[in-house]
Amino acid sequence: MAGARREDGDTLFHAALINSLRSFGVPATGIDGIEPFSYHVGVHLLAARIAVLANAEAIPALIAVRCILATPLLVFSLAAGGTVWARRRG
Repeated sequence: MAGARREDGDTLFHAALINSLRSFGVPATGIDGIEPFSYHVGVHLLAARIAVLANAEAIPALIAVRCILATPLLVFSLAAGGTVWARRRG
């Protein structure tokens, strides 16, 4: 996919994590083998599960998770936080 379009390193890094979680069950980039490392992989794990269920590639699954789940959750969180903050201020 990287050869067909311009991709940045972050996108390919996240795709590598998703594919590693999907194939091996551990977060790894696969550069030096499957060496697990500490990283916040909740979204990656969700994207890996969606990719398996939809029989999709890693990058479209990550885009779907971000657009369908993460963005509305962020908007809701900001709105709810603003409401709570406004009520506490009086």
